[in-house]
Amino acid sequence: MAFLTDEQAATTGTFTAVPDDGQLAGYFLLDRDARRRAMTCRGARSQLGHAVQLGTVRLLGTFLDNPEHAPADVVEYVTDQLGHSPSVLAGYGAERTRWDHQGTIKDAYGYRDLKGDAWWKLARWLWDRCWSGNERPIASTRASSNAPTVPEGPRTPISDAI
Repeated sequence: MAFLTDEQAATTGTFTAVPDDGQLAGYFLLDRDARRRAMTCRGARSQLGHAVQLGTVRLLGTFLDNPEHAPADVVEYVTDQLGHSPSVLAGYGAERTRWDHQGTIKDAYGYRDLKGDAWWKLARWLWDRCWSGNERPIASTRASSNAPTVPEGPRTPISDAI
């Protein structure tokens, strides 16, 4: 992503700060469907890992390399909803299950990797926004690099926004 500064590239897809209460409630609150999906996973570690990954992709627009690196406040917020101890997440990042959960989350919520056609659709959308709006191109790239991939409000996949 050549358009990002070195600092932006280094922090893309990571937690740069602990999410505030509004972000926790907006991205990590498990509705009935999300809680049901998490609880269908086998074991407390998998249930918690699935739920943490779901909230992470909602907030960051990507999955963490190791979901165990989510801030303690995030893990605690999710464990309170599932009735588990935060300590059960230990070891989840080394399991193959985390990759399966990412696929499950992508399928269930319509997330997809920005490769090939999806990347070009996003680039075209940004290009159109830059040239048809009042924003300068650098403002749009800053906005898009700091914002989650999924728009605020109803959880719609990026493909619907393009």
